[in-house]
Amino acid sequence: MMNRYFTYFFCTAFVFLSSPLISRQNTPFLFSSSAPKQVEVNNRILAIVDGKPISVYDLMKKLDVIFYKQFPQYADSAETKYQFYQYNWKVTLRDLIDKELILSDAEEVKLPVTTGDIRQEMETLFGPNIISNLDKLGMSYEDAYEIVQGDLTIKRMMGARVSNKAQRKITPQAILKSYEEFAKENIRPTECDYRILSIRHKDPTRAAEIANTSYRLLTEERITLGEMEEKLKNVGLIDSDTKVNISKSLHHNEREVSEAYRTALTGLRGNTYSQPQVHKVRSSQEKIVRIFYVDKFIEGGPVPFAEVEMKLINELRNQAMDQETDTYLTHLREHFHIDEKEILSSLPDDFQPFTLH
Repeated sequence: MMNRYFTYFFCTAFVFLSSPLISRQNTPFLFSSSAPKQVEVNNRILAIVDGKPISVYDLMKKLDVIFYKQFPQYADSAETKYQFYQYNWKVTLRDLIDKELILSDAEEVKLPVTTGDIRQEMETLFGPNIISNLDKLGMSYEDAYEIVQGDLTIKRMMGARVSNKAQRKITPQAILKSYEEFAKENIRPTECDYRILSIRHKDPTRAAEIANTSYRLLTEERITLGEMEEKLKNVGLIDSDTKVNISKSLHHNEREVSEAYRTALTGLRGNTYSQPQVHKVRSSQEKIVRIFYVDKFIEGGPVPFAEVEMKLINELRNQAMDQETDTYLTHLREHFHIDEKEILSSLPDDFQPFTLH
């Protein structure tokens, strides 16, 4: 019924059913011929809501519907079903209490649910062979009909009492405020693909001369980096003391590069070269002249609104649904004088609604 309740017991059930206890076909406890095959119900009244009792048997029927919907492949495994019951009976009891509160509210406002609506929902849930599938669960048609009728009633009441109110909170102003808060905490760094032309020479003046010529050849004559070394040889600028290196393509954001590289790359955009930059090698204190070529530039800054709009709307909707659900259920508990904590605390400490034999 309520998302946060179902999310909990579906997730815990999934963890259980995904564990080695369930997935290993040769596990003795679950699959040997001597394994226990029957879940017994320790039936008793667990709660009374608006004059209607909720028993362990009612609890089992609800758990069975959820179990079959989520894990029909384990419908014949009493052991698996028992473990599912153990994990989820308390949260499902709370769900049943809330369900009865909402059904009582629906009775007060005389909300209609037709037989056709219920039949269609049963076919969706149990398939066209409703009777045979219910037999697998050990559930009567009447019991399933009652549960589906209640669930449909609850969906419609939640739509009227919760969803509509929550949706009205998703205003353009609320979305804008959410984006402004998101943008402050999610600044994208500037990124670029770049290469580096490095020139070394024992004479710094000579290195600077080679670098300046290289810059002119790149920007004015439009030669490529791959052609640079051969071009410098042809004009007589490379001798035995000269080392020219062209790096492979690098991809970094502004947070990943050194201060010297960040300064050199600042202001460059796609398909542009930096002025020659003199850098020192820390280990040897040797001076290197570098020219940076930026092939691709991706501007940093806040994530564009269009990229996160639906994500923010969904988050706002979920928050509003939780708030309105809490408000609605709190009102119903007060209206019908129900205290869930008192109900649960009234059960014996060692109470087990289900046992396996």
